[in-house]
Amino acid sequence: GQIAVAVSRSSERHLEIRLDPPELGRVQIHLTPQDGGVQAVVLADRPETQDLLRRHAEALARELGDAGYGNVTLDFAAGQQ
Repeated sequence: GQIAVAVSRSSERHLEIRLDPPELGRVQIHLTPQDGGVQAVVLADRPETQDLLRRHAEALARELGDAGYGNVTLDFAAGQQ
């Protein structure tokens, strides 16, 4: 299945992502600048959503690129809150 991602910037270091379908829950992304890029730590409310995002990591990185974040490294913290 396809997931649709809407990135909303809540601050310079923090993003929230709305997923479609909405029952996937909320996803937060914490951004840390790194040499020539950004490390993005992905925290989903639900473990199955975390797994889904891990499988769609390329699409997520592309969405973040479209939102103006270049050279993103995704880190899927193992469901730590």
